Amino acid sequence: MRNLNIVSTVYTGNTTIPRNINRGYFMITMTSGTCTLNFGGGTGELPVAAAGYYEPLIAPNSEIIITTTGTFVVLANAEGV
Repeated sequence: MRNLNIVSTVYTGNTTIPRNINRGYFMITMTSGTCTLNFGGGTGELPVAAAGYYEPLIAPNSEIIITTTGTFVVLANAEGV
């Protein structure tokens, strides 16, 4: 695994993270509530349970739409947020 500068950002409510081809790492963890993730504006949604997390093997570089009424933390490389 290559060396990445990982940063964490706290969000509350619905959030859209823009497309970024430099995103080398991505993880979301729910601190309150649940959420659904949508990648690239497709029709499928991935649920994330309360106190759950999602950490894909390959970081998505498409737009990420997070629908929630809760609070969550996104960890990503500094260039990929």
